[in-house]
Amino acid sequence: MDGLAIIFLNPLLTHLFGEDGALARSNTALDRWLSVILDPFTGTGAPVTRNLVLLFLGALLIKNVASYVAAYVSVLVQEGL
Repeated sequence: MDGLAIIFLNPLLTHLFGEDGALARSNTALDRWLSVILDPFTGTGAPVTRNLVLLFLGALLIKNVASYVAAYVSVLVQEGL
């Protein structure tokens, strides 16, 4: 999940600091995939900061639900239910 968080930080850093240097867009498969997924949130004309905050909150919610489900299933397995 940490790698995914770093990937989703890229649009925020690009929005804050521009696309110079290490944040420049490249033509890798990952960059193309991220463009397809994240451009509706970070494209031109969109309120970028609000959309990124909502995206991060959604990702945090999904992470917490997945963590809860993993702990719950672990207990079920340990108890043999």
